[in-house]
Amino acid sequence: MWMEWRVVGAVYPFGDWRADYRTAAQSALMANLWGRKKGNAPFRPDQFMPRFGETRSDASKPAPSPKTKTPDELFAIIVGINADLGGDFVDNRPPEMRGAV
Repeated sequence: MWMEWRVVGAVYPFGDWRADYRTAAQSALMANLWGRKKGNAPFRPDQFMPRFGETRSDASKPAPSPKTKTPDELFAIIVGINADLGGDFVDNRPPEMRGAV
């Protein structure tokens, strides 16, 4: 009985692999419709399939840690976003909290 189900599964895939492939096919479709640049090869579903147990060549390299930003740097980013969106900056912070910005 088990071998019969394995044959059926080989001909008509079902289960988790089928669900992963369905999602990969949908992802490839979306990427081709909205994310592909003109002249590039189309995306294929296998490019979006999860690969469990495989190692990447750069997996042994540690990921670079992001530089921690100071509160003044974060505030400067917010002020910049506000200006880009056409907002006016009014600094209502108490004087002791005002930094370089």
